[in-house]
Amino acid sequence: MYKPNQLIRFISIFLLVAIGCSTKQPAQTESSVDLDQQRQLTRQRGQQEVTELENGNQQPVQQPSKPANQTTPQPRISKKTAVAPMPDWARVRPIDSAYYIGIGRADRTLPNYAQQAKNRALAEVASEIAVSVASELVSTAVEKSGMLTQEVEEEIRSTTQVELEGVDTMGTWDDNQYYWIYCRLNKLDYANRQAEKVVNAAGLALDLYQTATGNTKSEQLTSLLSLYLQALLPIQNYLTQPLTVSLNDGSEIQLQNRIYTELQAAVGQMSVQSKQAEIPVKFGQAVSVELRVQTSVGASTPLVQLPVSFTFVKGSGDMIPMVTTNETGMAISRLSKVTTMEKIQIIVAKPDLVALVGSDQITSNYLRRLIENLPIPTARFILQVSGPSIYIEAQESNLGQTLSPAYIVPELKKLLSSVGFTFTDNLTKADFMIQLQAESRSGSEVFGQYTAYVDLTVSVTEMKTGQEIHQQGASDIKGIHLDYQKAGLKAFETARDRMTIEIAPGLLTAIQK
Repeated sequence: MYKPNQLIRFISIFLLVAIGCSTKQPAQTESSVDLDQQRQLTRQRGQQEVTELENGNQQPVQQPSKPANQTTPQPRISKKTAVAPMPDWARVRPIDSAYYIGIGRADRTLPNYAQQAKNRALAEVASEIAVSVASELVSTAVEKSGMLTQEVEEEIRSTTQVELEGVDTMGTWDDNQYYWIYCRLNKLDYANRQAEKVVNAAGLALDLYQTATGNTKSEQLTSLLSLYLQALLPIQNYLTQPLTVSLNDGSEIQLQNRIYTELQAAVGQMSVQSKQAEIPVKFGQAVSVELRVQTSVGASTPLVQLPVSFTFVKGSGDMIPMVTTNETGMAISRLSKVTTMEKIQIIVAKPDLVALVGSDQITSNYLRRLIENLPIPTARFILQVSGPSIYIEAQESNLGQTLSPAYIVPELKKLLSSVGFTFTDNLTKADFMIQLQAESRSGSEVFGQYTAYVDLTVSVTEMKTGQEIHQQGASDIKGIHLDYQKAGLKAFETARDRMTIEIAPGLLTAIQK
């Protein structure tokens, strides 16, 4: 039988013992990096200005304390504001075993500096609470989630700060340069509030867990997984705490550990298999390849309405990244394009339990990593990638004579080969046909220097449709030498360079669309 009062007493005692035994200092926040140095400088400046105040018979005004649950109003900035004496709490950090302490400071030139100072004070309070979490609990959390120790500790601090209640503002002070605020939280009150929150959350989680344990039919494994995941949601901010609850039979369990164990067992029943071992794909071309994954319990019972993600772990391309299994347990994604030229590329299909429970329902990074770290079965697709096949029809002539060897075509082939294209002499087997025509003509002669010009055109036809998809050219490409023949060859050298730099990029873009 679930006993909330007993659990409240247990959690309160645990928190108070952790508080009393903790001797660590909180993680240093930005507001305390140079706090001691600033206190010393501010103390000297304050003493000097207090002397001036006393000589002028002026009385400093002490700012009143404000409730912690209210946004700190922005004090007015005035260069002529008299500086009150530096309070003891700003000079020497208070030490009180009954309270968590936070001192925040912010530069008055910053926007919303008062609220920034308060946020830093609350961060210090949260850090003091976080260091009271037993190290063995942190170690267990690290092992289960795969997170780093620093990541788990930061998760505890950030979660604690979000849930802070009952923090009192004990004082504020500024010296016309920095604004200071002193906050504290009663440890006993905090322990009692947290115990009540944990009990309520554990009660909701226990109800969902017990519903899940009564749902053991293999054809309902998707629902079972969903219930176990939902059972973790109410306690996602308390997963690093001991949550001991009593079952109807009188036995006691560590709730989060039991849910996680049952979740692992349910995941272990899943089977995920790809229907295609290897898939041939041509780089840069639009394709329509089905990626079919069969999910089941064991070897036969289909898993219905299970989200499955598809991800490139090697290479990249365009495909449907998330699908849901149909009534036969089949998840069917579709690959539409491969966008890198790696010859071997890998796609992994994996049941997505975060999507099953609802990504927006998970506010704890720790819970997200915990779920992602489960040993979920996967299926792989191996893509055998080749480049499109190219048929080249070219004519290069210098002053009416065919060039042999050609000047431009070899450089074009070299460029296309470097990005994965292949070549064929059979037009019927080609994916694209490139037609290139380059001709030189004589120009003028000046003082024994002969000029020739090359006109170059390139077009690309997609053989599947018969449509010309790209055309580009350059004219009057100039060459100068001691005779027209050599001037023509010089112009061809320049045309070859312009092909590589100016024309080839547009040609590649057209083919890879």
